[in-house]
Amino acid sequence: MRKLLKTLLSFTLFFLIISLSISKVSSYYKNNKQNKITTYEEIVVNKGDTLWKISIKHTPKDKDVRKTIYEIRKINNLNDCIIYPGQVLKVPIDK
Repeated sequence: MRKLLKTLLSFTLFFLIISLSISKVSSYYKNNKQNKITTYEEIVVNKGDTLWKISIKHTPKDKDVRKTIYEIRKINNLNDCIIYPGQVLKVPIDK
C-alpha cells in the first residue's frame, strides 16, 4: 500500500513538473512573438509590379512570401491583390 502511494505521488509530481515546464515554455514563445516590433517601409508601385514581386524583395529567406503578401494587404487595407503604378504601399520590414 505504501509503495503504491509513493509511486502514485511520484507520477503525479512528475506530470506536474512537466506541465509547468510546458506552460512556461509556451508563454515565453507567445510573449516573445507579441513583443516583436514591426517597422514599415513605404514604397511606390512601379509599372509591372505585383504584390508577389514586392513581397519577394522584402521577405527574409526564413519566412513564407505568402505571409508577407497577407501582411501588406492587411496593413494597406487591400481587398484584393490589384495594385497600380504610383500607389504608395507600406511594406513590413523584419529586423
